[in-house]
Amino acid sequence: MSRRDPLLPVWSHALPGWLDPQREEQPQEIPDTPAASLLALKARSGGSGPQVDATTLPAAEGRALVARRARVWNTDLPPMQRCEYVLPPARANAAPCRVVVLTPDSPAPGATLMIPGGGFAFGAPETDEHAGRSLAQAAGMSVVLPDYRKAPEHPFPAGLLDVASVCVTLAKQPETIGCTAGPVLVGGDSAGANLAIATLLLERQIPAAGLLLYYGMFAPGQQRASHLRFADYPGFTAGKLQRYTEWYLPDPARRSDPLAAPLHASDTALTTLPPVHILAAELDPLLSDSLALWRRLLALGHSVRLDVAQGMPHGFLQMSQHLQDARQALTLCGHVARDFASGL
Repeated sequence: MSRRDPLLPVWSHALPGWLDPQREEQPQEIPDTPAASLLALKARSGGSGPQVDATTLPAAEGRALVARRARVWNTDLPPMQRCEYVLPPARANAAPCRVVVLTPDSPAPGATLMIPGGGFAFGAPETDEHAGRSLAQAAGMSVVLPDYRKAPEHPFPAGLLDVASVCVTLAKQPETIGCTAGPVLVGGDSAGANLAIATLLLERQIPAAGLLLYYGMFAPGQQRASHLRFADYPGFTAGKLQRYTEWYLPDPARRSDPLAAPLHASDTALTTLPPVHILAAELDPLLSDSLALWRRLLALGHSVRLDVAQGMPHGFLQMSQHLQDARQALTLCGHVARDFASGL
């Protein structure tokens, strides 16, 4: 990847100066200034007044509200050679999990399972489709978006079991989903990143070529520097984070289970993971989750790459239709996915 490639974000070339690999950041050390491009996008859209918090509504109403809001980010979809809804067979303890298969022109063999986030409660293939298509184009391979069971109706480990079932099928019987045999990558954003790493901790026999973790939640219920720094940040507050945790993990005793909180996984378990790409957002309550996981993997000598999207908020990849930084970030993610798939 060229340092001067205009398709890549400028922050992909080096880690931010405030970040110390040897120690955890303090709240006051984390910048809180939005990127100029983000401010310009808000100005073009006319800004927004107070919005109803979807986590304060009954789950079905909240899901419908999130889906309506996501439509603005999911128009003018990048063209695909194939966009198909598929219902793979479900394994024991999993529910039938609808997936959307996005295949670009002239795809390479294999596929990326990209798990939508939404606090384990709201994400769906439709809310992530523009980003998924953009990643498919950038990676040059099929992207599979699963529609797993959601909390609070289906708390941990229901969604994880659904995603793991799809992942095993994709690895062992890709033709049943409409994908070709080849390298399998596993990834997700936010809660989807949690489910991605948990899937590979649960199903260690899956020969994944890479793990793609975008601004993930890796220690539900913990308080770290970024949780304090951005507790009241617009769009994703500490209150929302707490409600997501209570929905997905209503039993506090399960919040330290490594399959729910991958930062609690043993060193031995973490070393079984394939090469990892962590993409963090600087203006994000979950920033410190990503940095803590990065430091653990570094200490283990594991193959891990970290990129910090400077001046970007949680969920910014969903803005790819209207935000150049998000498009550039997805191009970067696609390049990394290609490298993982080719074994580089």
